[in-house]
Amino acid sequence: KKIEFCRETSFCCLKIFRIVRNRILYNFFAFAFATILKEKMKQRSFFLLLLCFVIITSAVTSVSAEGQCMNSGIYNSNSTFEANFRLILSFLPSNVTAQDDFFYSGSIGEEPNQKVYATGMCIPGSTSGQCSVCIKTASDDLLQSCPGQVEAYKWTSEPTLCLVRYSDASFLGSLDPDSNNLVYNPGDVNSNLIEFKAIWDDLVVRMIAAA
Repeated sequence: KKIEFCRETSFCCLKIFRIVRNRILYNFFAFAFATILKEKMKQRSFFLLLLCFVIITSAVTSVSAEGQCMNSGIYNSNSTFEANFRLILSFLPSNVTAQDDFFYSGSIGEEPNQKVYATGMCIPGSTSGQCSVCIKTASDDLLQSCPGQVEAYKWTSEPTLCLVRYSDASFLGSLDPDSNNLVYNPGDVNSNLIEFKAIWDDLVVRMIAAA
């Protein structure tokens, strides 16, 4: 039942395959992110890293919020970076919901020390209203919980499941937060194991083909 956020893609996927046993993971990933990543992000490393990140996170945050301040740097109060940071987060709910797949990634500002990169996504099946509220909630939480931090991410599950991440450096191609946390999944995985294995095998085959 132990799940770790992994930095190495191969070890990450191996640990997931051996440890995570929950049908919800297939439904979540297959319908929520596979199509988005195949069409929008063609980089092999990005697909695999985000696959691991999403599966792990969905396994342990089905009903709760999860986030982290990356502690990679501090921006000055009232700086151009802060203004750009607040601006891009303020437009993130509308930018995400303007996309058919509820996935948006963009940036604002000029380098160095001023540019802010941000990504927001909601699980498919969400309504535009749910997604907008979720992205705004996650953004507001980041403003409060990570003051002054130049990089952080937040998963929120109310009223739908969504992710917001921002940074002072581009993270496309490596959306794998630099963390190493041990968490637990108390869910019961003793039912429908035969069905689970068939679903899981199908997911792994499609993952390999997509990579």
